[in-house]
Order: sequence, then C-alpha cells, then structure tokens
Amino acid sequence: MAVIKKGPFAKRNTGRGSSSLTKFLFFLLGFFIVIFVGMNVSSSMNDNGASLSEADLTTFVSAVSNTVSAYTGTSSSSSSHQAYTNSPADKAAIKSSRSAIESSCTGLSADAVVDRIQKEMFTTLPTTAVTVPIHTPRPDVRKCKNVILDFGANVGDTLTHVIDAGIPKCAGELHMNLHDRIMAPGKWNRVTKFLKKMMDATKNKPEDYCYYGIEGNPVFTDRLRGIEDYIHSIYPKPVEHAAFFTESVGAGEVGMTKLYLDTVNTKENFWGSSIMENHQDVRKSKEAGDGKEAPSHDVMGYTITKLMEMTLKGLDDSASEEEKMGGHFLMKVDIEGGEYALTQEVVASKALCKYVAAGNTADVIIETHSQRVTGPNPLMRKFGGWKKELEACGVKFQGLEAYWA
Repeated sequence: MAVIKKGPFAKRNTGRGSSSLTKFLFFLLGFFIVIFVGMNVSSSMNDNGASLSEADLTTFVSAVSNTVSAYTGTSSSSSSHQAYTNSPADKAAIKSSRSAIESSCTGLSADAVVDRIQKEMFTTLPTTAVTVPIHTPRPDVRKCKNVILDFGANVGDTLTHVIDAGIPKCAGELHMNLHDRIMAPGKWNRVTKFLKKMMDATKNKPEDYCYYGIEGNPVFTDRLRGIEDYIHSIYPKPVEHAAFFTESVGAGEVGMTKLYLDTVNTKENFWGSSIMENHQDVRKSKEAGDGKEAPSHDVMGYTITKLMEMTLKGLDDSASEEEKMGGHFLMKVDIEGGEYALTQEVVASKALCKYVAAGNTADVIIETHSQRVTGPNPLMRKFGGWKKELEACGVKFQGLEAYWA
C-alpha cells in the first residue's frame, strides 16, 4: 500500500493497536494486581485483620497505570476522551468573536489576525506540537438541522474548505490546514468562495453545520480519524459536529460492497479508487500488480437516503415541526462512477424531494464521469433525466464539479 504525506497523525498513537511493549506492560499490570490482591487476602485470613480496602487497590492500580503510561505515552484521559457537539452558547461565542475581529482588524497583518483568531475565537486550538487525545468511542452520528454530506472525502479537503469559509477575512484570505494543524495565509479556491457565498445566502456559518465525510480507501483511515480527533479537540468547534464514515462508500443499496483501489496515482491521493472494476485507474493498478486481480477492499455501502435519515432532523419523525423545516443540506459527490447508482436510488426514494417540500433547502454538487474513465456503465445515460426530476422538485445543482480540489 502506498504511503501518503506524513504529518502529525502519521506517527500518532491511534489507540487502535498496541505495540509489543505496551501489551507486555499491561500484562505486568494485571499480574501485579493479582499478586497484590492475593497477598492481601492471604494476610487478612491469617491475621484476621482488615481486608483489602477499595482505596488501597485504587491507589495501587493508579500507580502501576501511571508507570505504564510513562513508558507508552498513553493516558487514561487520551483513551477515553469524548467528542462533543457545539451548544447554542458555543455557536454564539464563535459568531461574537468573529464579528469582533472583523470589525477591528483593519491594518492588521495576517499573522496578527491569526493570533487573534487563536486567542479569541477558540479557547483550545491545538498546534502541531500538541498531542491530540484519541476519542473513544469514535464521534457518533447525530441529527442536525444543517448537514454537509461529503461522498468521496479523500484526505478531508472538503472539511477544510468548510472551516475556511468561516475564518475572518481581514488581511487577505486565511487557510486552516487540518492535517498539519496550521492556520496561515492561503489563496481560497472556488470551492471555499462558493461555500462562503452559500452560507451567506442561508445566513449560516460553519459552526451551524454538521459535517459527515464518506471515504472508502483504507489508506486514508488513520489520517481522517486524526483530523476527526483534532476537530473534537478544538473548543468551541469550528463546526457543530464532524465525523467520518471510514472504509465506507456511496452506493445504490445499503450493505457490504467492494471498492477497487487506485494504487498508482500517489500524488493525486489515489483519486481513481472506484466501485467500478473497469475504472481506468483500477486497471492501471491491476497491471502494476500481478496483472491477475485488481486490488480491492471490502467496505460498507451507504445510500443517500440512508445517510439523510441518519443525519437530518428534517427527516426525523420525532423532531418538532420547527426542527423539520428551515434546514440546509449540502451534498458533494465525487466517487468515480458510483454517482449514477447513488443518484438512481435517491430519485426512487424521493428523499431529497420530500426534504425540500418540507421547507428546507438542498444543494447538490455531483461530479459525473464518462465511460471512457469508468468503463461501461448503462446508468450513465439516465443521469440527465434524474437531474431534471430532482430540479423540478426544488433541488439545486451547483456547477463546481471540476473545481472540487
């Protein structure tokens, strides 16, 4: 498997596997606990004295645990850190700080603006040198009024664009690199500008949205989980909530499926991975291997309808009427030929149309791929009709396909 660019997450203790040293030290911890308990039980039986107290055992376990932590670099706080969702007060605090910075930043340098953002907008904003706690269990899926659904999350760039759209624009444009944990001057591309314009139109900011990224390629799993942990270590969060569905893809039906892997386009972050076995980059990867079988990985398939039901308050039967309307749903799809089965399913379920009919807004950005790229795909010729059907019920298609990078 090819290696992506290294960053602060490349050598992080993920909490999803232990080194031999860690396992051995935890074995010793258990061994000493057994010996300690046995000696105390024996002592109390022979001397008719006081039995082992809970406080004594707790103190002993804590001491040994701290010793293990010192050697392994782990801690109970990092392994059990819980993700959270921005409260209304958190959102209000971000908006107030942003407004204060934008109203008084004339003449400030980019570095001075970054310094104010780090001190005033966020109480906690870890940098590259700071260890980010591992969130256990992983951040869950929560139903929100405004949702961004990102099919084909790749290395997490879309989430970066979303957050950038909410950074005060004072001394030029600033960019927040979620992988390297650096905020610095950087030119906004058309995606960030579009998101800023869209949010202004809906009177929302990044902190008003829940972001959910779907990515099947296992080479990005640790990186995306690292970004996830980083987002949930910022307080207040730059988005209401964020989670990645790793080793998962958009599909025409819910269930396990196979993702064929692009292993040759290293510089482009393996952008040709697809559920289409005859995709040109999958064929190249097959030829670069043994030539007999295309590299693949078993992944979970999710439909648009399923993820809308899981993430949107607007489709929640238990939500209040106020919660069901006035929401915004943005969906980006870039999944190398899988977009056709994905679209066919949501047209049949009418989930998008029902959502809009309830008084909500839906914006869709779908990058379509020709059969020259994906191989034979009989569903491709039907896409135009599906698009017209969705547009007729109020779904808005945005023309940013070629710029989503």
